[in-house]
Amino acid sequence: MARPHIEPFCDRDVPFKKMTLPGFPSGMHYKMLSLDKDTGACTMTVQFDAGYRQPPGFSYSDIELLIMEGGLRVGDEMCGPGTYFFIPAGVALPAVSTKTGCLALLMYNQTEPNFVESDEDGDGADRSRLIQVNAYDDLSWQVPTLMPATAPGCLLKILRWDEVTGALSFLYCMVPGFWQDNISFHDCAEEAYHIWGTSWIMQFGDLPTGGYFWRPPYINHGPFASEHGILAFGRTDGELYNHFHFNPYTTLKENREWAAEKLKHRKPALFKWIVAHEHNHLTGSELKK
Repeated sequence: MARPHIEPFCDRDVPFKKMTLPGFPSGMHYKMLSLDKDTGACTMTVQFDAGYRQPPGFSYSDIELLIMEGGLRVGDEMCGPGTYFFIPAGVALPAVSTKTGCLALLMYNQTEPNFVESDEDGDGADRSRLIQVNAYDDLSWQVPTLMPATAPGCLLKILRWDEVTGALSFLYCMVPGFWQDNISFHDCAEEAYHIWGTSWIMQFGDLPTGGYFWRPPYINHGPFASEHGILAFGRTDGELYNHFHFNPYTTLKENREWAAEKLKHRKPALFKWIVAHEHNHLTGSELKK
């Protein structure tokens, strides 16, 4: 997910645009949150107008969808706020419609948005990877098991975990009065969208309802706070490991070197394999150690 750093951004500040790409029915509007200009992969806020109808079909990209307001009828099932879908590339959904309209997050993970009308799955589709869950009603909040751990008061609902890459999709919340006094960075890219509420990050200020960020690896962020709490959707493109420190002035290069040094001690066998096979992003000074 090679996208530029976007932070902070609030989709309430920009108007919807009409979706005009081939294959999409009329009545779908979007706000582009982030875009990989090389592949077309993107994250959008999408409004389906009342009366929207989409025939059965599939995409050539993995798709993630989270309903935030209103509802979608997918086949014979009515799906309301909190419903999350992970739809693998080539897996066909039945007809989709909405009587009253629907506001959702929509993500295309490998390609630009595309739709192929079809009653059957495409070639090579893996339906076993399809996920549909009502995250609000059917999943419980859990204290993160990520180590090092965040401050108390940040809770997760895991929606999807990729066992190969470690990539995560999840809901998270901060309770009212949440406060974390350190600075963090990660080895993975991460993005988040505020479904409700406002949080504050020292480097970037307030992120309100409708707020969004796409943050590439090794960028400092924190301390964090939220007066009234938040509900948000988040994703990473790899394992989410918290590198905590208290120096807001470290550079990307310094953070990468620090992460490499940690990896050498935390996962020595992996570190040796990376260096031996030259599959790495490490600096020359690290390779000499």
